[in-house]
Amino acid sequence: MKERKISQKEFEEVVEKLIKGEITRNAILKQYHICSRTMNFRITELFEINPNLYKRFIEKFPYKPREITDINFVELAKEIMKDGREIGSIVVEYGVSERTIRRRIDNMKESNIIDNSTGMTLGELYMLYKRYRKGELSIEDKKLINIMKIGEIQGSQDSIENRKVYLENLLNRYEQYLEQGVSKKEAAQMLGFRTSDIFKRKQELKRIIIERQNSGYSTSETSRIKTSREKMQLFKGNLKFLTKGSIHDSVVQNNPTRATYKIGNITRGVREK
Repeated sequence: MKERKISQKEFEEVVEKLIKGEITRNAILKQYHICSRTMNFRITELFEINPNLYKRFIEKFPYKPREITDINFVELAKEIMKDGREIGSIVVEYGVSERTIRRRIDNMKESNIIDNSTGMTLGELYMLYKRYRKGELSIEDKKLINIMKIGEIQGSQDSIENRKVYLENLLNRYEQYLEQGVSKKEAAQMLGFRTSDIFKRKQELKRIIIERQNSGYSTSETSRIKTSREKMQLFKGNLKFLTKGSIHDSVVQNNPTRATYKIGNITRGVREK
């Protein structure tokens, strides 16, 4: 179903109802025909458009980190082959459905990205996995699996700070792959994700950073943030402002309408806001 276009005024009225408990998030998605990703993105935008409303929203619905990090399904596929793991035990250990495991591993099949530990492309690794699942391994296949090294599959995240560090590292690696000329789809696959998953994690990191910065202001203080210059002051210091394309590590001090795109030591350029 095609998403419905909601005016900013109407969207803010819906958020007011959500805060007051007059409507649920699922009801909003169904009634207004919008997806969860669009809703989360527009709520985050309220930080600049209507900071007072955003302040009340995060007080009512504070960010809560996931109990576990995301799974690297490339490494998971290797573990299944090397250790002879049953899918049922994977489901229990990692808390992920069999359907998700199958779908995420299937994402590897068209990728030409090289897996450093095996020297195989992800597509070749996928075909090896399929032969393993069908019980059609050759002698060479068995040798490959026997010497296969397995990287980290999943790490625990027990705090917002840990989740923030994890997301920053993940997105920095994604941006570095892009700098090397890799497509967005392939860069995501190298990390065991889809491009839509990367976007979700950018939004998640953006919310963590904004809420942390915003927590230092009272509702009355936040409501006084009116001009673009005043808003941009919030992004100086510890806040790395995220856009759809990049992470802003710093704001140009003498011109808060310009921002430098940096990932580590790589500068992607300067854009007028």
